[in-house]
Amino acid sequence: MTSSADGDDPQSWHLHRSAASTPALDVPADVISRSGLGLDSSRPASLSRSASPHGSLSLSAPRFGRSSLATPPGSAAESYDELRSIIVRAFSPLVAVYPTQELDDLARAKGIAGGFTALIRPYGERVAGKVVVRDSVGASRAWDDFAVHFADLGRLAHDATAASAASTASQPIAAVIAISSATQQPIDTLRHLYHQSSQGIRTLPPYASPEYLRYYVLVHDEDRDDLSKSTALFNQMKRHFGLHCHLLKLRSSATSPSDGNAKVLPQCEWLSPSEDLQHMADTARLADLHRPTIPSIAASDDAAIRTFVRELVTQSVVPHMEQRIALWNEQIASRRRGISGRFMSLSKRWAGIGSSARHSSSSSGASTGNYDSLQGHYRYDSPEALLRKLADFALMLRDFKLAASTFDLVRSDYSNDKAWKYLAGANEMCCIANLLNPLTGTAAAKLKMESFDHMLDTACYSYLTRCNDATSALRALLLGVELLKVRGKHGAELAAKWGIRILKLGLVGSCGHALVSERIAACFAGQIGVGNTGWGTRKRKAAMWNVTAADDWMKLGRAAFAAETLGQANELYGEARHGSDAVNAFADMHTFTTQLALAVQMKLGQAHTGRGRARAASGASLVMSQDVEDETVEDMAAPPARDTAAVDRRLVQRRSLLLPEHGPNGQREEEADDFEAGAHLWFSSLQMMEMERSMERRKRIENVKKERSEEGEDRPPQIEQAK
Repeated sequence: MTSSADGDDPQSWHLHRSAASTPALDVPADVISRSGLGLDSSRPASLSRSASPHGSLSLSAPRFGRSSLATPPGSAAESYDELRSIIVRAFSPLVAVYPTQELDDLARAKGIAGGFTALIRPYGERVAGKVVVRDSVGASRAWDDFAVHFADLGRLAHDATAASAASTASQPIAAVIAISSATQQPIDTLRHLYHQSSQGIRTLPPYASPEYLRYYVLVHDEDRDDLSKSTALFNQMKRHFGLHCHLLKLRSSATSPSDGNAKVLPQCEWLSPSEDLQHMADTARLADLHRPTIPSIAASDDAAIRTFVRELVTQSVVPHMEQRIALWNEQIASRRRGISGRFMSLSKRWAGIGSSARHSSSSSGASTGNYDSLQGHYRYDSPEALLRKLADFALMLRDFKLAASTFDLVRSDYSNDKAWKYLAGANEMCCIANLLNPLTGTAAAKLKMESFDHMLDTACYSYLTRCNDATSALRALLLGVELLKVRGKHGAELAAKWGIRILKLGLVGSCGHALVSERIAACFAGQIGVGNTGWGTRKRKAAMWNVTAADDWMKLGRAAFAAETLGQANELYGEARHGSDAVNAFADMHTFTTQLALAVQMKLGQAHTGRGRARAASGASLVMSQDVEDETVEDMAAPPARDTAAVDRRLVQRRSLLLPEHGPNGQREEEADDFEAGAHLWFSSLQMMEMERSMERRKRIENVKKERSEEGEDRPPQIEQAK
């Protein structure tokens, strides 16, 4: 499997096109050549995509906006594996870390401001070597991109948003309890830390199981402590706490980047937004002080931490999860899948109906089954909670078939108990688990797309209407869009549908609107036509959504991104059935794209401002003579108020604007489909033309003022003369 977890550079794929297929928006040639909006016919177009969440804009979780234009024809498996690796690593096991104060001080002495947790956290995202995992039927498979997420136990215990009651994937599978070789009374300290994690100040919320795996670590300071004493203490730890122990040898002294044995500390790819902002602020502060922005550690420390993480994962975490999956599958899930289990589920459903009819006058807080409607969660040891944990464990170990069947099994229980947050999560994860299966050779490939559509619809409705959780709804829809996009033509159309639904529901802001528009364009661009003529492609729709994204980026003042998406639209229009005529046949669309390209050049500072060229550019280029280096298109000038009746007449006539009577060769197979989604582009074009007229009028007034001041006249110029 191709993965970014190995530290390789993101792979790129190329679409080779001839000069004859080079797209054109019929923008002036000198503008296109300076902007990069057109393609150089002497070399193939290169469309790269990020294979890692550590993108060029952010160090946070993987971004769904600025990746690939489309799935390359003929290489769907490679694209799917790469995308699946990113999503699956997002659902990696969570391991809590509970170190002593001495260990945090040791890490800070090495230049790690976040303490011991920040020191080992990046290594969990890149487990060295291959990790062998057994599924529910006993088959083994080696994964070279397996990962775990380290998090501070105190944050998980005190932050209500860190661990979710409805998703056990956000609850720790294990906890690393670490002490230093300089700790006084080490055995008693380890017992005290265990007590604090089970019944003390580090106790998890009541819906999270306290019976997770404990892994004990003794950190030996090679610069100050005696190795023989640390080895004797480590043997004593194994006698008291079992085999889940490790002796980690680290140096307490700081390492300079100029040292011969220094290695740069790996950077975390999975950061929350607040952590990402803090990281950027710290980096800028260190850069201003002319200090290294990335800490360095000794090569021996790097090797020791990698060995520690690998042993933790392969010898403790994965075997522990495999044992729990086998136990819960045999004791709970297998019985529920049998005839007796189905009968009990049916009787529970009818019992709930009868109970609600008999006790209609009871309090609304009453609950049937194991669900506590007042607290909003199940007990951690209830069958419903254990089934959800079984499904999450199977998903984290990449047994997608078992995970999907278990999510599907427990959905009826959540629906009967009216546990809406649990029901929404089960529908979301059931859809994701099915879509994460390979494209061929599995039962998931035989499922109809309508079932995925129904799961996403149910999850979105439950999140938004019953739970008021827009963030979870956005997560579910974005994952569904990315995984459906590679499921053939019908799947890509369904993905585009849900992408448009995200925009209609208003789940994203202005920046998210541009990113989602790019993903919708990728869904349409990846559809392959039928036959030699390529009938059924959606190149023009993809180009239109790229133009929409470019317009959104310009409103945000990000001309570089606008130039990139406008260039992609340029390519797609050139690949359309009628080439450049796909834009030229529509006057308003041609005007809008031309003016948008010129606005991009203004922001990038690449447009000529000479008087002769300004006259030749006619209209929009008059704006380029103004000083607009730091202004967006929206801030140039406020458009004057327009007559409402005129706007209504425009709305009535908008279809005639989109669908002319005589298109190229009389072929208009996609004009009606583009009509609704692209209507706002035409009105944006009208606003820009009004803005240009206002700027031209202002310039002429200033010229009249200048002429009168030269003549020595003090009276103000008249507007009629300026016109």
